[in-house]
Amino acid sequence: MEEKKERSRSAVVIIRRIARIWDAIVIVLMLPITIAEVVLPHVDEQVQTSEWVMLAFLPFGAVVGLILAWWWEGVGGGITVVSSLISLVIFLVVRDEFRPGFLIPLLAFAIPGILFLVYWFMSRLSLAEEAPA
Repeated sequence: MEEKKERSRSAVVIIRRIARIWDAIVIVLMLPITIAEVVLPHVDEQVQTSEWVMLAFLPFGAVVGLILAWWWEGVGGGITVVSSLISLVIFLVVRDEFRPGFLIPLLAFAIPGILFLVYWFMSRLSLAEEAPA
């Protein structure tokens, strides 16, 4: 029984490490690109309001969630996943078409958020099992 608990704890720690490594990679790669795009947009035309709203959720909302997830896995993971989903819905409504290329940044942000949520949920389960009845 004790060996099973130890394996479960190891799996939870591994999930958290994977989430944090992926999180750090996404932030290090995407944050400078995002800041540069806001400061010096690569398009000459006027950016639509819907695109600014989409940017508010992905990447800005997702980055805030990923940063918070280092301390509060459930809150940060939830913000990241919800921001990614809202951005996807806005993209589908505004563009009125599906572009598979949009899934790459969406998944890059959403997967560590999902992993943080899995870690948070599994760690709560293990705490509940260890608590005296």
